[in-house]
This record gives sequence, structure tokens and C-alpha cells, in this order.
Amino acid sequence: MWADAAATAQLVMGAGYKLFRKATLDAGDVRDDYSTWITFSDQSAKDKFYKGLASYQQQFWIANESNDEVILASQNITEGTSYAPFGNGLRLLFSNGVMGGWSSITPTQELVNAYWDKNGNAFTPPTAAVRAANFNKGGTPNAAYLDEFKNRDTRLYASILFPRATWDQYKAGFIFNWAGGGSSNSMTGYNFRKLFDIKSLESSLEFDAAEDFPIIRYAEVLLSYAEAKNEATGPDASIYTALNDIRDRCGMPAINTSAYNTKEKLRELIHNERRIELAGEGQRYYDIRRWKIAPSVMKTTYDISNAAVQERVWQDKFNLMPYPQTALDRNSNLKAVQQSKGY
Repeated sequence: MWADAAATAQLVMGAGYKLFRKATLDAGDVRDDYSTWITFSDQSAKDKFYKGLASYQQQFWIANESNDEVILASQNITEGTSYAPFGNGLRLLFSNGVMGGWSSITPTQELVNAYWDKNGNAFTPPTAAVRAANFNKGGTPNAAYLDEFKNRDTRLYASILFPRATWDQYKAGFIFNWAGGGSSNSMTGYNFRKLFDIKSLESSLEFDAAEDFPIIRYAEVLLSYAEAKNEATGPDASIYTALNDIRDRCGMPAINTSAYNTKEKLRELIHNERRIELAGEGQRYYDIRRWKIAPSVMKTTYDISNAAVQERVWQDKFNLMPYPQTALDRNSNLKAVQQSKGY
């Protein structure tokens, strides 16, 4: 099975698709001063970061929606009127009240913790209690809290709005702040900035986001190849090449092959790389089911101040989808099978 999956992914890899890369930076791309968050060793490192940030973030923008990375997408157009919802709702569902959104879908602390450091190594977060004390809800976050977001994976800055994050490209002087959930503010303390075009934020219409939503993009094919090939044969050069293509696009360093030199270690890296590369794209729920890790990761979520946000439970029956009620209505023989699944 794994060998077949790797071979199929290779066929797609030979079909002419490639990762979206922005080769030349414009004034807007360097408008935010990331020297607050990233320690740049030299100008070359700075340019690599900004190109990686622009490449990862702008692949989802309207102007680039037909790029060579897109394999299958849900297409959208400008709404034009409030009663003709032909655009997607990401602006409304992902952004917060200040930006005209509802904060309906927000990153969890566990997702934020999953982003690597800028050297491509796992990030070691503080305990929830220490983070809460550093954040000092209702007061001013201290330097230790802000240090959590320094020198991290480029995709963190392109994907997540965290307290004190800036986004001048969206609006001059914009700083993301969080004082608590409710009233269209995030319940977790974070909002997505990934997947919606800043042009969509200019509209007052709720579903007026004309950018397409990716269903399959080439980065997922590379990740699928890496996972299947590793499970079939263990680490080899082709796996590192596929993963490094993804990392290089966003300005991250190549994988340390000495540190990730076994099937088990590389599996762990691939799972996390998939989690952050595809964050917000609807893949995570299905991944945790097929990896059989749902019972350990579907747990109660907490906000930055360590207050419970949502109680989550997992039952084994969730590994199998129930039959739709319409199917049960048409075929009574399915009812016993449905019950055997636990539904």
C-alpha cells in the first residue's frame, strides 16, 4: 500500500507542478519590520526570510490563484451583493472583530507550539502556567512571553496572528492584541492570517472573498510522497529532497539528516511538517484518524491565560463515519451495521 502510494505521488511529481515562489520582492513585501522577531545573520538571510514569507503567504492570494502549485481548488468570485454568496467565507470565519470577522475558526495553542524554530528544530514551549504568568492577561505581556515568537518557522508569521504581531501590509500600524474571547474575538488568543487575501479585508460584505480555496496543492503531494516512501522503505535522499523543497520555499533550512535518520524519527518530522504546512486547510482531522493519534491529541483546549476554551473528547467510533440518515431511511439493513459501529 505504501509503495503504491509513493509511486502514485511520483507520477504527480512528474506532471509539471511546482511550488509557488515569489522571486522578486516589492515594497509591500518588506513593509513589516521582522527584525523584532527574527535575528538575521546578514542581508542574505533577511532576503531569504522575506521571500519565504511572501511565497508561502501569497500563494493563496487572488492574483496568484492559478499558480503552478494548484492541483484542485474550490473556485470563488467576488460576491458583489450581500444576497449572492459566491465568495468564500474565510475573511469572516478566520479574522477577528477588529478586521470585520467572527473568529469562528482559530488556531489552538498546540498548533502554535508545533511550528519549528528558525533552524528547523522542534520548539520547546513553556508550561501553560508559565505562559499565562508571562502573558499577564489584562496587563502587559513580559519579554519572556514575546520570546516565544522569536526566531520561529517562517510559516508561523505567515499563518498566525499572535499578540503583538504586526501586519503593516494589511494596515499601517496594525498590531494584533488580545484581551479575551467573545464579541468576535478569538477564544484561544490567536487568529489565522493564512488563506485569505488582504484585499478581501477591504470589503464590507461578509462572504466577499474571491480567492480560491485549495483542495489539493503540490506541497501536499510532496508530503504524501515523503510519508509513503518513508513508511515503505525508510529514509532516503528522495524523501529529504521532497521535504527540503517545501522548507526552502518558505525560507527554512534543510532537514538535519543526522538527527532524522530513522523511519521513526523521520515519521515524526513528516507528521509535524504536514501539520504546519497544511494548517487551516482541512487536513488535520483526517490525519489524526489515519495516524491513530486522535485519542491523545483531541483534548480540552486552553487559551493563552490557561483558561479552558473547549472540552474535547474522542470516542473510537469516530474513526468510522456513520451512514447518512437518508441511507438508513432507504435501507433498514444498514441500521444493525450502524449500531455495530457504535452509532
